[in-house]
Amino acid sequence: MAISFARIFYRNAFNIGLPVLECRDAHARVRDGDLVEVDFGGGTVRDVTREERYAGQPIPEFMQRLVDAGGLVGYVRAQIGKS
Repeated sequence: MAISFARIFYRNAFNIGLPVLECRDAHARVRDGDLVEVDFGGGTVRDVTREERYAGQPIPEFMQRLVDAGGLVGYVRAQIGKS
């Protein structure tokens, strides 16, 4: 979670199966030790410790499929297996 990511980092994170979320408010308010829940599809962060919610950028559906497959390699393998 960060305010923003460089585009190349953002895309490469998904290519290796690492979901990242851009959320300005959560980045500013969440503190070390806070317990958080992240809804990547909805783009929300819930700070359980502070009982606050923050809206961020939802992960696009295609990018979520990359994460679910374990990254780009896993996604391509699954697509090849469907043929």
